[in-house]
Amino acid sequence: MKNLGLAYLNGKSIKSISRVSLSENETEYLHLDDTFILQTTNGSLIQILIDYKIFVYKLESEQEIIILGEYDLPNCKITIENIYESQQPQTINSIYSYTYGESYNFGSKFLNALGNFIFGFCYGFDELILIDKSEFNTLIQKSYNHITEKLI
Repeated sequence: MKNLGLAYLNGKSIKSISRVSLSENETEYLHLDDTFILQTTNGSLIQILIDYKIFVYKLESEQEIIILGEYDLPNCKITIENIYESQQPQTINSIYSYTYGESYNFGSKFLNALGNFIFGFCYGFDELILIDKSEFNTLIQKSYNHITEKLI
């Protein structure tokens, strides 16, 4: 699969965001920290995955979900759990990404056509966190002297 990048989300209306869990034999790995599945209003699935950099993939079905790590995937059961659902989905019109220093991307906010916050992500090297407007603003304020904002 080809990494489409965050810009792929421009023009998409996100209906829901889900976490991925899996069970391998009798062990459950709840809420994998490195990925989210986004569903658009037209039913398309998009996976956002972080592994030192951000990957965005269009999925044809839930069976295409990419799982990082050393799991016995043929013997795993993968489930997705909805954690965010918009009653009135808004179209993403702009994406601002924030970098720390020269290259470490630590957050992105997604805005509608009026410039209103829809949702945000905070990135670690192998962790992805969904955050709301208040949490995003706190994140930015704490790092203000060391960040660069970039419109995607």
